Amino acid sequence: MRFEGSISNDNLLRVSGYICKAEVKVQVDFVIDTGFADGLDVAIPADIAASLNLETDRVVPASTASGPTKLPSGKGLKVCLGGRELEASYVITRTAYPLISVNFLRKLSELVIIDFEKRYVTIMLR
Repeated sequence: MRFEGSISNDNLLRVSGYICKAEVKVQVDFVIDTGFADGLDVAIPADIAASLNLETDRVVPASTASGPTKLPSGKGLKVCLGGRELEASYVITRTAYPLISVNFLRKLSELVIIDFEKRYVTIMLR
């Protein structure tokens, strides 16, 4: 099984999916962030976190484009991509869009193909 995303005009790798918490399901366009690490799965913008009533249980150090910081973090969230649903750890950020880490993609994908010429991303699921 596979699903596809796109490369935006500002060269962001985007894939559509859902963020789920209990009975609430929010459709989002995730940006694949190759620099997003620190053992975390997804970064959720504060407005989406509020709509999902996300609660955090700790503050974790994180590396951001503007330097090191500490972000509220939690677990118990589900991310749905390409018909697959996986538990995810998260941080709440001030970003404009949700970020998905390469570490998280490794959990569900076998292969990621990025075609810069045709401007699409193909993710082959395990």
